[in-house]
Amino acid sequence: MTSQGPGVREGGWAYAGSQHPLGTLWRAVLAHPVITALVVLATLVGALAWLSVRTPEYRATAQVLVNPRPQDDELFLGLSVIRETGDPTRTIQTAAALLESPEAARLAARRLGPAWTEAEVLSAIDIEPQGESNILDVNATASSAADAAAIANAYVRAMLVQRNRKLRTQVEPMIERLTQALANAPPTDPDTATELGSRITQLRDMQTDGDPTVELARRATLPDTPEGAASSLILMLALVAGGVLAAVVALLTALLEPPRVTTELQLAKLTRMPVLARIPRLRRWPSRRRSQAPAPLPHASLKAFRTLRLQLEVTLGSEPKVIMLTSPSRGDGKTTSVMQFGQTLAAAGSRVLLVDLDLTRPRLAQALGVTPDRDLVGVASGDTPEWSPRLAVRGHAGLAYIAATRSARGVNADELEGALQELLYGALDEFAYVLLDAPPLAEVSDALKLASVADAVIMVVRLGSTTVTDLEVAGDLLERSGRHNTGCILVGSQHV
Repeated sequence: MTSQGPGVREGGWAYAGSQHPLGTLWRAVLAHPVITALVVLATLVGALAWLSVRTPEYRATAQVLVNPRPQDDELFLGLSVIRETGDPTRTIQTAAALLESPEAARLAARRLGPAWTEAEVLSAIDIEPQGESNILDVNATASSAADAAAIANAYVRAMLVQRNRKLRTQVEPMIERLTQALANAPPTDPDTATELGSRITQLRDMQTDGDPTVELARRATLPDTPEGAASSLILMLALVAGGVLAAVVALLTALLEPPRVTTELQLAKLTRMPVLARIPRLRRWPSRRRSQAPAPLPHASLKAFRTLRLQLEVTLGSEPKVIMLTSPSRGDGKTTSVMQFGQTLAAAGSRVLLVDLDLTRPRLAQALGVTPDRDLVGVASGDTPEWSPRLAVRGHAGLAYIAATRSARGVNADELEGALQELLYGALDEFAYVLLDAPPLAEVSDALKLASVADAVIMVVRLGSTTVTDLEVAGDLLERSGRHNTGCILVGSQHV
C-alpha cells in the first residue's frame, strides 16, 4: 500500500482535487439519497401538518377621514379634538394612536356579543395611515370574513360614539360659561355679544353633530380571500427549504463519515492493485423465495466479467481454477460479483461451484434464491451423502452452491481451511471453477487463512462505498500474510 496522494483530502469524504464547492455539495447529495429524501419528505409532511391545523385569517378594512383643526383655532381650546402638529405625517400618526382606545374596544365588544371581550377586540384591531393621506385604515382580523367585517365596523362606530360622548361632556360646561358671559355682557359692547353668540352656536352644532375632526369614510366589506400565502406556495417553499436543508444534512453527514474511495485515480494513488474489471454500479439483490432463480445477468456486467476471466489468464499466465473474491468492507458488492462472475462462467459452458465462506453474515444463498441444505464442514467430514447433484442452482445449468456451515458455532478458521481443502480435492474433478465468497478482510481477518488455497485473490472495491481505511487495512493484511493480491474489481466505474 502507498501513502495517500495529494489529491485526497485527509479526513474528508471524497477525492478532492480541484473541485467546485457546488460539485462537492452535489456529490454529497448523490451519495446520500436516502437521507436527502427523508429530510425533504419530513419538511413536506411538516408543511402539510401545519396547513391542516392552520386557522385562516380574514382581514376587513373600514376607513376613517381625519380633519385636523389648526393649532390657533380658539373655538376648540380645551376640547379633545385632533389638531395639526405642523407635520402632516406626525399628525396622522398621532390620530391613529388616539383612535385606538380601550373604551372604544369595550363598547364594540358589548355590541358584538357576549363571546367578545375588550382584549379580543383590541388584539384584532390595527389602525394605520393610508400612505400620506388623511385616511386611516381600521383593519380587523378574524377567522371568518363575516367576523372580520363585523369587528371593523363595530369598532369604528364605537370609536365615533365614544369620541362624540366625550366631546359633548366637554362642550356642555363651555356652553354654560359662554351663556353666562353673554348674559353679563354690557349693552355698550355689541361685538363681544356677537362673538359669544357665534361661539355658543358652533358649540351647540358640535354637540349635535359630534366630533368634526373624525368621520366615517367607508364601511368595511366582506373580504374575498383569507390573508397569508396560498397552500400551493407554502408547499413549494417547503420543498425548496427541504431541498436546501437536505443538501446541508447530506454534506455534514459526508464530512463526518470516514474518507471513501470515489475515483479510480484515487484508488491508484492508494494501492498498487491493477484493475482487472470495471463493473457498472451493482444493485443490491432483493430477497428471493426458495428455489427462485437469479435474475438474468445485465449485458454490461456480462461483458465486464468476460474481461475479468481474460485478465486473470493474462496476469497469472494460466487459467485459475480456485478464485477467491473478498473486499475491504461490507456493502462493496463482493457477493453480487461472485454470483455474476459465476453466471458468466456458467453461460460460457463451464461448471462452476460457488462457496460461501462468510460465517457471520452469509448472503450468497439469499442472492441465488437457494436453501443451503448441505454445508462445507459436513461434506468434507463425510457426514452427508455425495453432494454435487443436489446443489445445482435452479435456472443456471452448470452452476452449483455450497455454504461454509449453517452454524458458525464451534467452527474455527483452521477447521474451515481443512474442510475447504477436502472439498477442493474432489470438487476440482467435477467443476472447472470454484469461486470463494470470502468475508471482508478489514472485518474478519481469519479469511487470510483461506486465501492459501486460492489460485487468485481478487479485491472488490465499490466507488463511494469502500472506505480508505478499510482498503489500507485489507491491503496491509494481504501483504503481511505473504499472499499476493491478484487485482481488483472496480464496482461503480463510469469507464465500462
